[in-house]
Amino acid sequence: MIKIYPSRLEGEPLEVHDVDNPVLLTTWLASEAKGFSMEGPQPICIDVDGKPLPLESWTSFTVHPDTDLRIYPEARASAAVIAAWAAVALAAVSIVMILTMPKAAKAKSNAQGDELDSATATANQAKLNSPIREVLGRAKVFPDYLTQPVSRFVNKRQMHTTLCLCVGVGRLSMAPSLMKIGETPFAAFGSDLNYTIYGPGETLPADARSENWFRVNEVGGTGAGTAGLDLASTAPSDSAVVADSMFISGGALSLIGNSPAFPDQWGLGTSITLSAPDTYTITNAGNYSRIAGQIADLAPFVGMKVTLRYDDDLSLTVASFSPYVPPVPGIGGTASSVTASAAPTTLNFSTTSVAWSVVFQGATRTISLNANYASMAALVSTVTAQLSGIGLVAQDSAGKLKILEPSSPYKGGAISLTSAPVSVFGSTPVYVTGAASTGGNAERSAFITLNYDSGTPFAGLPEGQQRLALGYRGLRYTIQSVSGLTATIRRLTDTGAVDASWVGFTDRTLLDFSLAGSGGSANWIGSFMGCPENELATAAEYDIFFSQGLCYYDKKARLKTTTQSVQIRWRDAALAGAWNTITHTYTDGTPDQIGFTESVTFPYPLRPEFQMRRVTPVEGGQVRDAIQWYGLRTKLPAKSSYPGVTAMTMEFRGGDRLSAQSERQINCVPVRIYDTGTTRSIKDAALYVCDSLGIDSSLIDIDSIQNAENTYWQPRGELYDMSHEKQASARDVLAGIFTAGMSHLTISDGLLGVRREGIQSSRGAITPHEMTSELSSAFVAPSPDDFDGVDVEYVDQYTNKKEVRQCRLDGSLGLKVDKIQLDGVTDNTRAWRIGMRQLRKYQLARWSYSVDTELDALVFEDLDHVTLADDIPGTTKSALITDFYADGDSYVLTLTEEMDWSVSNPRALIRRHDGTVTRLFAPEQITWFEVRVPSWAIDFDLITDLSIEPARFLFGPSEQVGYPAMITEITPNQDGTCAVSATEYSEELYADDDNFPPT
Repeated sequence: MIKIYPSRLEGEPLEVHDVDNPVLLTTWLASEAKGFSMEGPQPICIDVDGKPLPLESWTSFTVHPDTDLRIYPEARASAAVIAAWAAVALAAVSIVMILTMPKAAKAKSNAQGDELDSATATANQAKLNSPIREVLGRAKVFPDYLTQPVSRFVNKRQMHTTLCLCVGVGRLSMAPSLMKIGETPFAAFGSDLNYTIYGPGETLPADARSENWFRVNEVGGTGAGTAGLDLASTAPSDSAVVADSMFISGGALSLIGNSPAFPDQWGLGTSITLSAPDTYTITNAGNYSRIAGQIADLAPFVGMKVTLRYDDDLSLTVASFSPYVPPVPGIGGTASSVTASAAPTTLNFSTTSVAWSVVFQGATRTISLNANYASMAALVSTVTAQLSGIGLVAQDSAGKLKILEPSSPYKGGAISLTSAPVSVFGSTPVYVTGAASTGGNAERSAFITLNYDSGTPFAGLPEGQQRLALGYRGLRYTIQSVSGLTATIRRLTDTGAVDASWVGFTDRTLLDFSLAGSGGSANWIGSFMGCPENELATAAEYDIFFSQGLCYYDKKARLKTTTQSVQIRWRDAALAGAWNTITHTYTDGTPDQIGFTESVTFPYPLRPEFQMRRVTPVEGGQVRDAIQWYGLRTKLPAKSSYPGVTAMTMEFRGGDRLSAQSERQINCVPVRIYDTGTTRSIKDAALYVCDSLGIDSSLIDIDSIQNAENTYWQPRGELYDMSHEKQASARDVLAGIFTAGMSHLTISDGLLGVRREGIQSSRGAITPHEMTSELSSAFVAPSPDDFDGVDVEYVDQYTNKKEVRQCRLDGSLGLKVDKIQLDGVTDNTRAWRIGMRQLRKYQLARWSYSVDTELDALVFEDLDHVTLADDIPGTTKSALITDFYADGDSYVLTLTEEMDWSVSNPRALIRRHDGTVTRLFAPEQITWFEVRVPSWAIDFDLITDLSIEPARFLFGPSEQVGYPAMITEITPNQDGTCAVSATEYSEELYADDDNFPPT
């Protein structure tokens, strides 16, 4: 057998090759690796029977079926050598793979099976007292668990997960193409996924996916990296005798060797497994392997269920039995023989093997020597075993090897050797051609043939003498007594009953025996409470996981079936009475991870507690039987509906359908369906928020909101798309909604409304006649600390991911960038426009103003564009209008102040009684206190009898009549005046409101 390993670290081979017939090592390498050559250094090293095989011996070494040959990568190989071998294409996994793909071992032997990937779709775990998600408009969301997810093993290799999820508050519309696990749409999973959506308050009739299963967190993976609680510690203790050899006679076992001993816990009733091999002669008889020899130990009968231990434990049935027939010698004749001309030059053939062929009576046998035989007797025994079946044996003839017919009746005829090695036979072996005997019959040993349990004939054992162990199915015995180094035993049948007719073993001493048993009582893991206090469960489910598969490998790495059992027990924790025990037995032959979900229904609602254990010891070695308690959950009462929210139930097949490394969260893109409005509109989002808070419509400025919707939001395609998942004040939410429409939340005259910021004509003026304090102006000079860029973070409507839109003015280097986050904005253009508006304010709005007035300021609102004036000579001047008369197509106004007509290109405007202003016009001086104005400038009822505040006349140079400003705050003072704050207003601040971002 040839095994290829990834390294010399303990671990499994990458591949295993059976060798059916002897073959030269270099011939095998050449057949597996095209282009193989012995020239130059090699990147691999080879061990034979645990010892290194020198490179110079590769060309002469013969690999036999029982050769233990192992190939490892040569750590000292140069890069050039490895590169040269990497170009050699090998069949199957390839030797090159051990040079390029080393991996850590997962088991001590044989190939690791496929892992059962427990990857499942996941959702969000809602936090205690956190708000339920509100989707306003359209947004990508990750639903929350309404009940704990449940994963179950189905058909051993599949894992199905059921989920009950909350998508969000209210009625939601979800396009199937936008419902995904990670980035994969639901539809791509086909029948592996099924789901149902339930509207607010809809019942979930008989939907098992909505059941409320409580997961017991104490059962599951541990910090040691296991998927579940390992049951190895619960198994009964396994032990074996300490002995170099053993003498068996009848029903007695006697230990021999250096300090032999039986395990202390062994005694009356201990169950043991005993393999007591003997030498049998195997021949092919039709479709059967005929097993002949001393079989009195077995006491066989047709139909007897037996275990045959050769390379492996085989479960078979006796098909036929023939008793022993003694020999009848022939008359006359002589034995044929061939005798070496010299004693063997060496008995150690481990480094340089030899092989030759023996032909006699038309039959050929290939003899090979490839080990250190240490003694002539061992060499003779090896040759005799390989001559089995052609009527010849080997003998030690005065130190020389002799091959001959052993006894009468003789067949006679010549024995020929092909390629007889000089190191064994010398240069001139002596051949004797014997003569056939007359009559007589050779002895015939007792023999049996076997069937598999299915009735198929058992064949395939190599012909010749073989060491086999035969016994009742399981090779099981029970101890009657142990006294010192001797134990008496009785055989057990395949059913576990004592075989009273068994007379015992034939006397012999064994070196290749195996004797082991299990003793002591198994432990339980647990107890674990199945549900919280004050809760009662009606059923339970538990998962049993075989992390290494369930199988074992024979000595030739052939996969075999094995059986393991576990026990679980439960009881009512409130009563703490007797336990209810359930046994589960599993039989399989797979190295792949497998799992099983079992269930139990309780007779009445209770709070259960559980324990679990494995029944049989952990065998280890070539057996893969690790068992883990993977999960435990109990069924609690569940809600039949979820008022006010959209829910979704689903079942998903995990395991080999979804990678553990993938993003596995369930996500969808729902659209909110408002009760009284269209989806995604800013107006309806705002009105829904107000309605959900119980704000009466009489407290909402519906006209301002509807006007913004008709004038700006709807024509310009400005929408609000946002998923609200954290607590926030109503003011902040409404402000965010209106910000998405480039507008601002306002509260005026006790009404909640909205104002659209942007280019607007001056709505009014504040002159020194209204001021109770001097106008304060502040200027901020440009500096390196100014923001010269804005980065806007928003969720893109196409990718549903956060994107960043850079906003820059011409020539901006982006040395200092402000980062802002826009909620509800999902398109690139609007994000850029809002960012550019903010950037222009950083760069261009340098002036700020503050002043106190009487109650006059209350005629204005936040964000109003107003004209501010002061009385600094050479700038602006204001006066009250005390009288007027018409003069043709104009009016003549009488003022309380004298205007400074020395300014260049004088211009003026009139502040009406309600605080609003007219357009600029060119006045004409009549007298020091009289001016002529166009007739259109008096477009209101001018009242001069002081019954109301008189109108104001604001005068200044054409370059600037007052200061354009935008009110940011109006605050009442304690003395009954109002404090007004404003910033510089310029149409340039809104120059990009209708532009598009650069590509």
